[in-house]
Amino acid sequence: RSSDLRTLHENKISRETAEELWNMGTKFPYMVVQANGRLYSPAPTSSFQIFVKNFSEIPGNNFYGVSFYAASESEAALMAREVNIAWKGRICAYHNSFCMDIVAAGVSKGTALRQTKHDLNVDIMAAIGDSYNDLSMLKEADISFTFPGTPNEVQANATHIVKSVSEALLLLQSI
Repeated sequence: RSSDLRTLHENKISRETAEELWNMGTKFPYMVVQANGRLYSPAPTSSFQIFVKNFSEIPGNNFYGVSFYAASESEAALMAREVNIAWKGRICAYHNSFCMDIVAAGVSKGTALRQTKHDLNVDIMAAIGDSYNDLSMLKEADISFTFPGTPNEVQANATHIVKSVSEALLLLQSI
């Protein structure tokens, strides 16, 4: 949101696609649907998530993403590759250590950073990321940070490796 609390840009998954993903979720032990500013799950693990037994219980048409949890990083990567092949042009899947996040096609943290930089007329944008879904953002940022324990590919795409967010902020202040 901008300083006047308006949404700068928004991309959604269609209700039909979200329902197809929900039905795919029966193959995985755990999933969360991000819709209408809330988190819905058939097996909630926190008080922030709303229990729904059936997809039809999720109201509205504002579907922003679906996350599936995997047993391992390699399983999450395989799931994301399969989804990106099967659903090319409709949605995009990103894997992290133990999950796969699905969003509308063309949506990434990198596109969000680029669009925000343009919309707000900002000269320099910085980003902090620690996983694979942050790669596009780290590449797009003018200055980017990650941490020593992140995957090698993430470290290779950051301009700085820091031990903490505080260290990153101190570096930014010195630039």
